Amino acid sequence: MSELLQRRAFLIKERLHYFPIARPYEIIDLTTHEVVRSAQERPLNPTSESLRFVWGSEGIPTTLDVFENDGERLLTVQSLRTQARWTYTVDDSGGEVLGSYRATRAGEYDLLDNAWTRLGRLRGEFTGWHYAFTDMDRKRLARLTKKWAGLKRYVTSTHPFTLEIDASVLDQRLKKRLLAAAFCVELDDWGNSWIAY
Repeated sequence: MSELLQRRAFLIKERLHYFPIARPYEIIDLTTHEVVRSAQERPLNPTSESLRFVWGSEGIPTTLDVFENDGERLLTVQSLRTQARWTYTVDDSGGEVLGSYRATRAGEYDLLDNAWTRLGRLRGEFTGWHYAFTDMDRKRLARLTKKWAGLKRYVTSTHPFTLEIDASVLDQRLKKRLLAAAFCVELDDWGNSWIAY
């Protein structure tokens, strides 16, 4: 079991960088305030890399890896636009598909299994600052909150955000899906999710 998955509250923030091609992130324990893991965005191919260099990250498909401290990959989130909707596929370190998040409308994402059966929903408030992940019985499993970055917003492309996982969540696969949910919203650029799909 990953030591990261034993924790329940995180601050995820983008590290300062000067190029728009691939954004690096720190995952910080909200209790101890220590950096516990890292994540790194990477372009899907040379074409998307060139587009991101010219236009930035908005609207360009990408991949994001979450790493253990030893450099081993814990999970991967890949964004693709299909049928005028964003879909985010989540894989674990062994390449097993844990599920997909599909944008259904502004600020809302369905978690789907490999058979495209809905397992839960990530839904945001109108302001775009607060999200809740619920299962099919509408029980809240996690809360995602965007924090105001202040003047740092002008030197990074995103606001930091917190992820708090409910104590009732024990399944490791579900915890990976919840961690991935945070990055799905992040890859949607925190504001582009309010464009009608």
